[in-house]
Amino acid sequence: MITSAAFRAVGGFNERLAAAEDMDLFRRLSRIGRTRFAGNLTVYHSGRRAHAIGWRRLLWQWFGNSVSVFLFNRSASREWSAIR
Repeated sequence: MITSAAFRAVGGFNERLAAAEDMDLFRRLSRIGRTRFAGNLTVYHSGRRAHAIGWRRLLWQWFGNSVSVFLFNRSASREWSAIR
């Protein structure tokens, strides 16, 4: 969670990014204040994408997008296709 003031101060989500926009947001937030990882929280998700394309491919996409955003400020993926 972040304050709305901090969210506005860093310009919110970068809507030009198709992927890794959360990583980009927290990297920018860390420049104006402290961020931390809360390991005691549990996050539930459906896992549909991992089941549809496989964990290896999904992890590779996450890694590629993260590196691309970190180094070049753009996602390696053009868009995420909907998996329903």
